[in-house]
Amino acid sequence: MGSRAEGIGGDVDLLQVLWQRWFEAGRNLPADSWALPGPGVWSVKELYAHVSRGARATVELLECDKASGPPDVSDAAAYFGRLMASHDPQSGVAAAAKEWSEARSSADLTMEFARATGSGLPLARRNGDRLLRTVAGSMRAGDYVLTRVVEATVHLLDLRDFAPGVSGPPERALMRTVDVLVALADPENVVRIATGRLSAAVFPVLR
Repeated sequence: MGSRAEGIGGDVDLLQVLWQRWFEAGRNLPADSWALPGPGVWSVKELYAHVSRGARATVELLECDKASGPPDVSDAAAYFGRLMASHDPQSGVAAAAKEWSEARSSADLTMEFARATGSGLPLARRNGDRLLRTVAGSMRAGDYVLTRVVEATVHLLDLRDFAPGVSGPPERALMRTVDVLVALADPENVVRIATGRLSAAVFPVLR
């Protein structure tokens, strides 16, 4: 379930909308809200830092030399599947977010989204088939953009839960995220559960 189902332009546009909402959330968040508890072990600022750091990393990937040969990772769902299979997906993530948060002001974190939208996304739009060297293996830029849509969507829901006045993701972002999450599950079991023919657990498929 890669971004080719929607087209690279559509997913880039969607990621731009999501990152703009992250930018606006950071710009408008009251000063005392950054220290509020967030999901799990994170504060609101650490959650925000996690996604801000991801936006920076996306730009750096797009600016690097491209990989060669056929892609190791076929689509966005395969990317998350590889990460889930290779290690604990939460291993080191919380520590990295905390370190990134402590080293930067809230204004610095917020500006990463403006920079990423201005410099990174035009590169993705022009080079959707370019192979990127991601942590899960080489994959097309267009498919990697969809992984960023999923990340920005899931965590924007988290941010809205813990910080006041934050706008949630648009419906199209939710639907693209559902595409990827369902692709991670066994399709037969999804059909059986959705139609009341099975009560076994299928979700969660990603944490």
